[in-house]
Amino acid sequence: MVSLLVPAEGYSPKYGVLDTQRGIKLVKDTFQRYLADALNLQRISAPLFVFPSTGLNDNLNGVERPVAFDVKSIPGEDVQVVQSLAKWKRFALKKYAFEPGYGLYTDMNAIRRDEDLDNLHSVYVDQWDWESVINKGDRSVALLIETVRKIYEVILETQKVVCEAYPKLTAALPSDIHFLTTQELEDRYPELTPKQRENAVCKEYGAVFLMQIGGTLKSGIRHDGRSPDYDDWSMNGDILVWYEPLQIAFELSSMGVRVDERALLEQCRAAGCEDRLNLAYHKALLGGELPYTIGGGIGQSRLCMMFLQKAHIISCIPFGIYLYFLFFQNFFRKIPQLFTVFFLCLSESHAGIVLQFHDLLYCQFFPVCSFCTPHIGCINKPVIMWIINFLTCGHQEKEWHFLLIQISCCLA
Repeated sequence: MVSLLVPAEGYSPKYGVLDTQRGIKLVKDTFQRYLADALNLQRISAPLFVFPSTGLNDNLNGVERPVAFDVKSIPGEDVQVVQSLAKWKRFALKKYAFEPGYGLYTDMNAIRRDEDLDNLHSVYVDQWDWESVINKGDRSVALLIETVRKIYEVILETQKVVCEAYPKLTAALPSDIHFLTTQELEDRYPELTPKQRENAVCKEYGAVFLMQIGGTLKSGIRHDGRSPDYDDWSMNGDILVWYEPLQIAFELSSMGVRVDERALLEQCRAAGCEDRLNLAYHKALLGGELPYTIGGGIGQSRLCMMFLQKAHIISCIPFGIYLYFLFFQNFFRKIPQLFTVFFLCLSESHAGIVLQFHDLLYCQFFPVCSFCTPHIGCINKPVIMWIINFLTCGHQEKEWHFLLIQISCCLA
């Protein structure tokens, strides 16, 4: 399933592809440095795939299928590409003997094959996964709120650096973040769906930490799914902000105090996942072999998309352009000028694409189109303007959206 949002009227991308790449580096370098200082984190390397028998892969909402493949030299068991590192990090904290008050962060690169694709979601996921050791007596909502405030302050400091380096961008985040639970949100907006509630409260406050995600609400439904074996559903939540270009709530981070022995048993029973208790990770946790922790994930491309004020996450995914080249190069090799137009149309928004296209075509983009370069000199302005008029003509609107969606299926 693919759905795309057309940005708010008046939106246009502030910077081209080269400046965007420089901005992505600035965001990532700045944020991870500030985050490590704020939470006493040490960077370590992380795996790209794990064995299913370890129980270390993230089950997300419990229905997503991990990408699995066999390894020639390891017969008898497939390996799985990670969907997140939530459980692996607790093992790593034990392995590296971190003390309470200290922790780790890592670059997590995942593939989520069952993701519903839209402006914010991609099959490829990159995030900073972080985890800190705590004492059992420190497991509390108060600790969660204190940690959220530290992370939000890091987000604000990064915003300041980015806006100073890129003056066309505006600082859109409020100075403080509002806290409320999913039940309070349901009580406030009983007639709305969970996603509509998030949109409403984020539009009101600008930045919200929505707590207690995973359990059943008074209505008998859950606000959203959460795997039962890493977050304690009574002490977790999402950092959400209002994103003006798309007029939606924008999730930057999911985090929480992690399950202890009691919470693991209760939540696995509630979710009907008691079979997981036989896996190595779960046995180690129930046996008291793993440290008590707090941790989460912070979307790298999401953060870049927000700070650089882009309309689609594809603009901030490092290898998206190469996937697109590989998938479409045989068709577009015959008409390279159309290839360039369509790629630029995809890389930004419906409204911003055409405006961006005209600038990029002559200023920046062609030099990096490796297999189009022999034909660049043949492209003429009348042909290009005809393509622009075709794509933006009112009676072609349905065909235009169909083209955009089809390309997004392959790339986002």
